[in-house]
Amino acid sequence: MKRKALLFFILTSIIFVLSSCSKSEVTFVTFCDSGEFTLTVENGCSLDYFPNIARTGYHFAGWSLSETEPIIIDKDYVFHQNTTLYAFYEIDKNEYLDNMMVYDGSNSLERFFANGKRRILIENKNNLPITKISIIPIENSEIKNWYISATDEFGRDLINTSEDKKVIVFEKVTYGDVIIDFEVYEKGKAKIIVN
Repeated sequence: MKRKALLFFILTSIIFVLSSCSKSEVTFVTFCDSGEFTLTVENGCSLDYFPNIARTGYHFAGWSLSETEPIIIDKDYVFHQNTTLYAFYEIDKNEYLDNMMVYDGSNSLERFFANGKRRILIENKNNLPITKISIIPIENSEIKNWYISATDEFGRDLINTSEDKKVIVFEKVTYGDVIIDFEVYEKGKAKIIVN
């Protein structure tokens, strides 16, 4: 009986030592040009350093356990298994002071745009549902690069399901601010329609 107890104790100790020596991989998803990268951490330990990610038009808000909700962790978080962390951003509204439009539920926003690439922040004041954004040139204006893209307030690309390059139809409804990118051929006026 003593032998069985001793053998059980030795096996339990070996398993405990092996499990405490195991490592986990932490994958960081940046949602920008940095792509993804992985760090290794001892199980039962935390990371001493979390990388900050620079992204034009945004402030880095932290790393989240959820891709869709900002469940931000800090250096005290203890890893016990392989984990994926997702970058969360906040829009830097100072970058858009000259290129901000407020969406309050009325469908169209009109504005003159200078020549060149444009990045516009549509500030959704009342967190209304947005499923579609169209850019329409008016008064004989032209827009050169009809392809427009959009990101949400957390820096996630909003998936466009439209085949019309003048329109973004979002795969999912968004309730926050939206940033759109497009290019103006010559100084002109465009109507942005939000639905």
